Amino acid sequence: MTANAAMATRPRWTSRDRLMLVALLLSFVLGVPGIGPETRQFTNDAMAVVLSIVILGPILGALVASWRWPALAAKLGLVAGLVVAAMAILDLFGVIVGPPPTGMVAVDALMLVIALLVGWRSWSLVRG
Repeated sequence: MTANAAMATRPRWTSRDRLMLVALLLSFVLGVPGIGPETRQFTNDAMAVVLSIVILGPILGALVASWRWPALAAKLGLVAGLVVAAMAILDLFGVIVGPPPTGMVAVDALMLVIALLVGWRSWSLVRG
């Protein structure tokens, strides 16, 4: 297999894919108390830090890796999409910190839609 043939079969990240990751990151930032409509506070700050690292790590990792390591970026994007979708669903049901305020329901719904899009696109890149 030549280098050109390997490049042709390698999954390709487009600017639209990267834009979805940025949108996912921005929708997550909207859920931070004091920035968006989120008014609830975590009772345990350590939990907030761990949750942020678990969510931000794969999103930022996928975004950075998308230029140089597309296969790794696809796997990280899949993890990011699944983790954010699960977090949005749990938050909508009030499992994480209690029932969300009205504005946060809209942010969670937006996060869920973008996370599912990122997960679906990343899955197609993982399979490709």
